[in-house]
Amino acid sequence: MEKGKWYNNKALLIILLFIFPPVGIYGIFQRDSKLWKKLVYLFCALFMSLILFGIVIAILFPVNYYEEGNSLLNRGEYKEAINRFERVGKDNKQYKDALKGIQTAEQKIDSIKTAIIEKEEKEQQQKKARLDKLRAVKTNWADSIVKDWKGSFIKSWGASANSDTIYFQLTKNASKGNWRASTDLLQSNYQKSLDTLLNSALETSPEIPQIIFIPDSLQHSINLKEAQREKDILKQFSVWDGSHTKLKRYVKNNMNDPKSFEHVESTYADKGSFIYVFMKFRGTNAFGAKVLNEVRAKVDLQGNILSVEQL
Repeated sequence: MEKGKWYNNKALLIILLFIFPPVGIYGIFQRDSKLWKKLVYLFCALFMSLILFGIVIAILFPVNYYEEGNSLLNRGEYKEAINRFERVGKDNKQYKDALKGIQTAEQKIDSIKTAIIEKEEKEQQQKKARLDKLRAVKTNWADSIVKDWKGSFIKSWGASANSDTIYFQLTKNASKGNWRASTDLLQSNYQKSLDTLLNSALETSPEIPQIIFIPDSLQHSINLKEAQREKDILKQFSVWDGSHTKLKRYVKNNMNDPKSFEHVESTYADKGSFIYVFMKFRGTNAFGAKVLNEVRAKVDLQGNILSVEQL
């Protein structure tokens, strides 16, 4: 090792790496040391070189925050412009201009917020006016429907809380039996009528409410009971040939030739506390001829035979 060489002086080499990295790097590779040590020194030198480079750039080309703020202000980037203006130091000759720039940018931001609020308020007013007009058209139309029926079929109307549905209340008489069958076509016609009316009354496409018919509550309860009663009665009949199960058994047990029984048709009439069951059937008589017969049976609601008579 050449002890007299400058690059063998560790203290001097470190100082050169910090204050003049190129010379320090040269000294690292001239020095007789292990490779990993050279790499460590090299890394430190490169790091310091970057720092020095940044310092030199900052000195030679200082950032003009005022100019950046003005540029951002002209592009409409007001928040970023304020950020740049705030970085202008008090000792800077453009400090007062930067304060004015901040004031201008804040005024621009306030005016944008005001414009947005005014736009939203205007849209709300337009929406309210549109809804009011829509509500008025629907009200007049529904009132005219109720008035036309004069209480004979539809007695009143109502609407859901958000006005997306119109309910027509049926009279008790209109709610009897299968009332849905009688209102399906009416509902379709009313829906088309309302669609056409609203589309012609409003400039923009409106939200068309759905039309629903509601039966009279008392009659609806009666309908449910009658439907359940009919369901219970039909359970007495065979799903295969439609015959009354117990009546068929009774007739076959009393026939001359039970094996010749051939069911033709069964019907019933509801009499309230009981039902009449009418059954047509074919069977072989005592003379061996197959003839058509008909019986009527009085049957309770549990399907029990109360009486049978030949017709």
